[in-house]
This record gives sequence, structure tokens and C-alpha cells, in this order.
Amino acid sequence: MKENNMVNDTVYGHIPYSKFEEKILKSKILNRLLFVSQNALAYFAFPSISTKRYIHSLGTMHVASHMFKNSLINSTIQRNKKFLNKAKVEIEQLITDN
Repeated sequence: MKENNMVNDTVYGHIPYSKFEEKILKSKILNRLLFVSQNALAYFAFPSISTKRYIHSLGTMHVASHMFKNSLINSTIQRNKKFLNKAKVEIEQLITDN
């Protein structure tokens, strides 16, 4: 997958993402997280904490991406194809607008 775009993150620095991941990042499901605080109660004691769940999700995507790539490297081609086809269908169904 060619990585075309990047997001700046305070923890991980530049997080690259592909066109496929961009579709997910722009989905209604994920964009609702732009308005949800990651540290709701801590915000009252530390107002400078302003992390939203969306930003947290980008960091999670970044870490999961590294884990996923390494698991593909350490598996067989046949297993990878089967898994990737199934994952593609499931993700497409998840982000399809009703």
C-alpha cells in the first residue's frame, strides 16, 4: 500500500496513511470522535489536556499498523491472501453509508 499522506502526532511524530486508510479516517463513524474527549474527567483538573478520541485513534492505528505489517511478514502468502480478502469485505461493510 502506498502511503500518500501524513498526520502530525505529538506522541508518534508523522503518521503516514494510505488512500485506503484515508477512506476510513474520513468516514462518519470515525469523524464523530473529533468531538469526544479522551480524558473527560482529567480535563477538569488539567485543562491543558485537550486530546480527542480521534487523535487517540490515529495513534492506535499507527501502532496497530506496525503490528499488522509484522504479522504479515511472519505468515504464509496463502494465509495472508485469505485474511486480507476477508478483512477488506468486513471493513467495506463497516464504513458503507446506509
